[in-house]
Amino acid sequence: MVLMVMVWLSVYPIVTIMTYLTVDSGLTIWLRTFVTTIPAVPLSTYIVVPNAKRIIATHFDQR
Repeated sequence: MVLMVMVWLSVYPIVTIMTYLTVDSGLTIWLRTFVTTIPAVPLSTYIVVPNAKRIIATHFDQR
């Protein structure tokens, strides 16, 4: 459960920011979604989620 919440909390801000950045692009919704996922998925997979896992593991190890 903690992992699921952590992933959601890590991915949601990235998707939200990317959506706001592409809102006035004039692209159709499916193309905006595709353009948004190009940077969001690797950013979430390789940077944000692993760092969040490390931070949470460090926090729980200190208890």
